Amino acid sequence: MALADLAAVVECRADERTTLRHHLLIDEVLRQDRAPLPRKYGKWRVLRDEYGRTLIELPKPIKVHGVRSRTLLLDTWRKSLVLPRDAGERIVAEQQLQAVPIPPAFNRDEWHRRLQQRTPSNGNGLTAEQRLVLDRRGSGLLSIGCDYMHRQRPDWVSEQAFSGSAPAERERAALALLPRLMSCEGTIEDRNWLATVLIHRRWEPLAWRHDEDGLGTEWWDLPHPVDIGGLSVQRLYRRDRNFHVILAQDSAARIANRLGAAQTGVRNGNAEYSIDQPQRQAADGWLEQKRLMLADIGNGLTEQGCYFREALPELGDPVFGGAGGGRM
Repeated sequence: MALADLAAVVECRADERTTLRHHLLIDEVLRQDRAPLPRKYGKWRVLRDEYGRTLIELPKPIKVHGVRSRTLLLDTWRKSLVLPRDAGERIVAEQQLQAVPIPPAFNRDEWHRRLQQRTPSNGNGLTAEQRLVLDRRGSGLLSIGCDYMHRQRPDWVSEQAFSGSAPAERERAALALLPRLMSCEGTIEDRNWLATVLIHRRWEPLAWRHDEDGLGTEWWDLPHPVDIGGLSVQRLYRRDRNFHVILAQDSAARIANRLGAAQTGVRNGNAEYSIDQPQRQAADGWLEQKRLMLADIGNGLTEQGCYFREALPELGDPVFGGAGGGRM
């Protein structure tokens, strides 16, 4: 999985979750002198050359655009695979890369191509740009990597929304909002207000115990149980800008039947149900759509949440995909 993720990242095929997993793994590799890597990852050796470049020797070679290599170059934010010099001309031609004007003082050549503008499952615009770099210092080092750039709307509200409100008032409003938000009766502005209370105002946060798993999901323990559709919850989760809860008192199938949600897919052998609401275009030009999502996650637990999809029309079809397409 780790090397497959790396190949996808370098070839500009990775989605946001894959780039996150890869970033976290490389961070672990760089810290392995303090915390050894799990054995399942194999041996990753961190090296530095005479020019101060950080290189990582992979457990085994991977293939990128038909070329095998087992050396990774860390160049600021970009992770690039080191290639044989004679592979450059073929890759430039096959990938239709264009030369980038670089001042001679930089002692390097670059070729690039913007490969895709697409809307991943959570609706964020994502641009992937392939870059081939020849560092001419010494014997020269040819490497290929991908720059990922995101186009997102802010998921917070302005300070004016909080002027004059005390923390206790914000807590009451947040708790009262949860049932509406979890049933998709709330708006994207409601979601952003809750995110601002919990995420973007950490200097004056609500007194809810917070934790996260390091893989993109975080959660808060609520100060007291909240009724969601007749079922009691005590914890709120957030993943990819959207909130959900986990219900323990009833099955996803029965909840879906009460709400009129149709089964839309199966994940890990468990059913998923959803209700899509009509798409609308907001005043700023972004397309919005809400999906009420129910998922049987095993052990008698059900995940329920309202997932907001946001997309620019020019970035592709904003309508939710097929089975499982609403998971974000």
